[in-house]
Amino acid sequence: MAGILQILVGLFKLGKFIRLVPQPVMYGFVNGLAVIIFTPQLGQFKTIVNGQTTWLTGEPLWIMLGLVALTIAIILLFPKITKAIPASLVAIIVVFIVVLGFNIDIKTVELWPAVLWICNGLLRKV
Repeated sequence: MAGILQILVGLFKLGKFIRLVPQPVMYGFVNGLAVIIFTPQLGQFKTIVNGQTTWLTGEPLWIMLGLVALTIAIILLFPKITKAIPASLVAIIVVFIVVLGFNIDIKTVELWPAVLWICNGLLRKV
């Protein structure tokens, strides 16, 4: 929803009005988005064992943590090489190539659980 709003603001050239929004409101909006995106991702570190959901352990956990560490390292270090290409985009591409190249069996991020979680929360407020 926030992405759609941002696209519409850009298309209708309403960006100049963002100066009217106080900075604490902008920080709250961005932090809210971060929480909404982060919370469903915790499920990526869980697995089902004997019909019960448990946190990852052993090799799958270390693989996942290694991929997360690689992503963070690229995002932090790549801007020192060049700022012409977004570091987050480079991180996504590099980690994708690593996973594909080494045929790593990982859980993929699915959009629908996050969308359903957000919609469920919004519907409860109505």
